[in-house]
Amino acid sequence: SWSRNILKEFKSKGVDFGYACTPLVLDGKVYVPAGGESCAVIALNADDGTTAWQSGSDRASYTPCMPVCIGGTTQILSYLEIAAYGSEPNAGETLWYSLWGSGYSPHGAWPLYREPYLYRTNPFRRGCRVDRIGVSNGKFAMEPVWANQEICADFFSSILVGDYIYGFDVKTPQADRD
Repeated sequence: SWSRNILKEFKSKGVDFGYACTPLVLDGKVYVPAGGESCAVIALNADDGTTAWQSGSDRASYTPCMPVCIGGTTQILSYLEIAAYGSEPNAGETLWYSLWGSGYSPHGAWPLYREPYLYRTNPFRRGCRVDRIGVSNGKFAMEPVWANQEICADFFSSILVGDYIYGFDVKTPQADRD
């Protein structure tokens, strides 16, 4: 057995209320958003805990990494404090990157993905959006489909049933730290 102190070793940022995301274990690796400089997302070897790769410099969030398939390519989807991106699972190469949010935006609600659509919400009455992720000229591209500020899940994750998203809206915002 092995253990690692992600907060201390990677100098994690973006976890002001404590590190609380669920690790993703997939194909011999453990993926977590560490949220440090040059280690926004890390992959650890499941057998011994050594670092397989680390990528990005965004602050972490409270949402776990998720496996998704985009255009036939398996990726690790990471939803960080103000960004979402897809990483190649074996080497950590960033395949696509999308900024959304500003300042203090700790994502606690899990994004939803059904190819080719990515649904995500921002806290503090900043709304939600859906983007289409596809492949164009051999590169991954993201295109906005819709957005509104009527739905804000903050830390309540929604679910997808059939073609409908079900979730909760936070009508009274938490204290905003911007």
